[in-house]
Amino acid sequence: MQELDWLKEGEGPAERARRAITALHSCFSGSHPRVRGQTMAEVQTEVKNLAITNNDDRILHCCLVYQEKVKACRGIVVLFSNDLQLCSKAMINDLKALNRKTLLHELRSLCKHSTRATTYTDTQEYAARVEQHLRLEQQRAVADDLLCEAESVVREGLAAAIQREMVEAYDDLWVKVVAVKPPWTLKDLTHLLDKHWVAVFRLVLPYSMKEVTAALQKHMRLRNSMLPTFQDVQHFLHNGLDILRGFSSNS
Repeated sequence: MQELDWLKEGEGPAERARRAITALHSCFSGSHPRVRGQTMAEVQTEVKNLAITNNDDRILHCCLVYQEKVKACRGIVVLFSNDLQLCSKAMINDLKALNRKTLLHELRSLCKHSTRATTYTDTQEYAARVEQHLRLEQQRAVADDLLCEAESVVREGLAAAIQREMVEAYDDLWVKVVAVKPPWTLKDLTHLLDKHWVAVFRLVLPYSMKEVTAALQKHMRLRNSMLPTFQDVQHFLHNGLDILRGFSSNS
């Protein structure tokens, strides 16, 4: 929870941290049977030879405390993290540590050697769900790469077009007049289209581009909330090319 507190401010990872906080709150408020947090009493439990200096150490402390708790019933504590350094610390301390690349294989192995009565069908169904999730995640990672490239191309084209029209409208004074000074992000550019619509851009773009601008602004607001799909990439390209064509037809 402390790690999430540290990550939740700002953009990028912060948005994912805030979603995690919301999900955890839902689990705790609904008394989810398989989700629990570390109590203050457990936080105060001393672990021999562990000096806590950062949040990684606190996560490691939590794992080691639970490892002691489950020893009697021959349970296993597994740390799941894509932080390689944290995983290395865990393995040094005899904890099993998995990341998204090793998760499926290791879960199969754990189920195979578990003393609990896990049926073959249960394991296969779970494995199929995990594999489906991993495939979807891989597809979205590819879509995210494509979207980053598309955003870069649209940003460069839109920046050139907006600067050209601002110079045309205000000559050398355009830098003083423009609402956001360059260099511009794609979010800046959509804001400029909206801000200077009446004075500049309505004279060179059809009114339908107002809706396209609103769609691009919505895209930027939602950009970091989740990995995109190929459909998201298609929608962005459609809107981005529409507005670039609008400028091009006026050149």
